[in-house]
Amino acid sequence: FAAVCSPDFSVYPSMNINDISHNIYMSRWLGRTWQNYGCKVIPTVAWSLPDTYDLCFEGIEYGSVVAISTLGCHSNIEDFLMGFKQMMARIN
Repeated sequence: FAAVCSPDFSVYPSMNINDISHNIYMSRWLGRTWQNYGCKVIPTVAWSLPDTYDLCFEGIEYGSVVAISTLGCHSNIEDFLMGFKQMMARIN
């Protein structure tokens, strides 16, 4: 494969911040591990509500190509779009 996406560990508004932090950590850690084995990794970005943006976008370089999962977003389009705009401002 030319590249792989880091795993998409779910981030939901109903989750506490510790669970969100753990899921973001696991996605980034596995992506980095795969890079250590020579894989080109596209980070998968997920977010919840505005209070999670700092954590969810941390560690992604400005201008990076990212993958976004839209699974479950159909019931919360406004929150998804608000986070998408933040992602674009922070990552471009």
